[in-house]
Amino acid sequence: MKVYAYMAKIVKTFAFLGAWQQLGLTLWCCGVVLAERCEVSAVADALVGVEWPSVAALEKRLSRWLTNLRISDEMLSQQWIKWVHRQLGYAQWVVVDETKLGDHLSVMMVGVAWRCRAIPLLWRCYSPKAYPAEGQVTLIAELIERLRLLLPASVDIVVQADRGIGTSPDLIDEFDRIGVKYLLRVQGQVRLRLKNGKEHALKTPEHSGVALRRYSKNMAGYACLCGLIGGLVKPRLGVWLPMTPANGRRAIVNAPGMNTASAI
Repeated sequence: MKVYAYMAKIVKTFAFLGAWQQLGLTLWCCGVVLAERCEVSAVADALVGVEWPSVAALEKRLSRWLTNLRISDEMLSQQWIKWVHRQLGYAQWVVVDETKLGDHLSVMMVGVAWRCRAIPLLWRCYSPKAYPAEGQVTLIAELIERLRLLLPASVDIVVQADRGIGTSPDLIDEFDRIGVKYLLRVQGQVRLRLKNGKEHALKTPEHSGVALRRYSKNMAGYACLCGLIGGLVKPRLGVWLPMTPANGRRAIVNAPGMNTASAI
């Protein structure tokens, strides 16, 4: 089975796992890929074959692996992020998005953009009816900060976020604090205040490449934007605004291609 052999090769890099733990992780990852689901019963059913003929036995094995407290989720995520980085080996374009799985689970995910897909790196799950008490900004900032700590300092991280996330002044401040670049999609009616004091909606820009100053956080209807607009873009999905953090580093954007940046 090609999928199993490939997964086994990846899992061997998780050196902190014992042989049986590596086997459990390989089975689980392979089963999820084949089943395209993550329920234990569906994963077990997808793995049934000559070597593993019993669904019941597979379910028990997988359940024991998933509930094994000696396997550190933190260590697994660290190794996964390092493995993905070794495969890509360049600046990481990171997407942040929230996904709802029916009405029983919500997931805030941080993933790396690759070939118009998003490869999950870190995530937080919670009930749609019980949003994390710390709020969206702190939740996202914690995930991005963990990612920043796990990647080499020489790796530039550019965070992309959609309209439901990207217009938060507090989140922009957190990105500046953590030291990541960012490219945020905002709604066209967001109003900008220019250095000359004039204000206009982003969907009707007076200039391209015009300097901005920070907005007051308590000004209703305004996003806290800073730096330079490096060429406003209005693709089908909305406006993408490249930001320049306060320390002067710029998120470089290939404007004509931004309508393809729809992985989030």
